[in-house]
Amino acid sequence: PPDWVAYEYSPIIDHRIGPKCTGLSHSEDFIPLDNAELEFATKLTVSNLELWLDSYDNDGVKAVLRLDGYAVDQ
Repeated sequence: PPDWVAYEYSPIIDHRIGPKCTGLSHSEDFIPLDNAELEFATKLTVSNLELWLDSYDNDGVKAVLRLDGYAVDQ
């Protein structure tokens, strides 16, 4: 699976810096040629994302989010 990267950015809205957002990107570059290839690439990307997310410690991620001020369900 490709390497996934989470990053933070602020969009420009009406010539002002907008709220902080979190982005998620991966290192694989794929340009589909038709709808069948696009559907396959989408399924593959979602599957890879699920594997990547499963590799994280849920309690650790929740703790970091709480420390950063986000409300996290139990």
